Amino acid sequence: MLNKEIAAKVKERKRMELDLNTLRSFLQGVARTRACFAGLSPEVIARQLTLIDSKLFRDIRVRSSVARERKRERERERERESASDSGDPVIDDADDQQHDELLSMAWSDKRLRHRSQHVRALIARQNKLTLWVATMILLPSEAKTRAKVLTKFITVAENLKAMNNFNTLMGIIAAINLSAVSRLRKTKALLAKHTHQSFSELEEVMNARSSWATYRQFIRHCTPPAVPYLYARVTLSLSLSLSLVPLLTPLPSPPFTEASSSRT
Repeated sequence: MLNKEIAAKVKERKRMELDLNTLRSFLQGVARTRACFAGLSPEVIARQLTLIDSKLFRDIRVRSSVARERKRERERERERESASDSGDPVIDDADDQQHDELLSMAWSDKRLRHRSQHVRALIARQNKLTLWVATMILLPSEAKTRAKVLTKFITVAENLKAMNNFNTLMGIIAAINLSAVSRLRKTKALLAKHTHQSFSELEEVMNARSSWATYRQFIRHCTPPAVPYLYARVTLSLSLSLSLVPLLTPLPSPPFTEASSSRT
């Protein structure tokens, strides 16, 4: 009995040491991230975020790429037939490359999610970005420092709009509108008037009112290239092309939870 108690205490101590090491590594990573963020200009941050999102967006297969994949599939089929006639081993690598990721709604079906892996990757990327932005704003303990970080992210959002990166722009707007951030009254009181006005204009551009009317008007007249907001892009495409379907399954909403923090 005594040996079991001793073993349990040793196991608990090792678990606590592991938790402390994990926490120490996390805090060191946070410190490096904060230092990197402070040392970069809003334009550079926006440019790097745009490079990441544009790569993810370009990887999404749409109708034109589907046509190319079908052509490649026919060529592979002819190669398989030739290999079969010659007795060489047949390698089948066609899998599900021929599917249109945006219109198949495969991202919402557990059985078909592998067909929309790039759509799901871009969704996951935006969710992580939103949580990262909120975390960076909430990390400082002083309202003055939080106001500086918040102001910098709004400036980053302005640069994203100028670069036509609406997907990342929406991620930052979502982060600032999270309950844990939106309730920071003292922090927001320290923001300049033009910063408040700028954020209000960004919100107006990405407002979902009237089927994203303002956003659609804005992106229609922007100069390419652009990274569109994926949720609006898909829901509008579905509304136009699947208008006879009685119920459309939207993209899953970001898995955000109401924060219990009462910091101001």
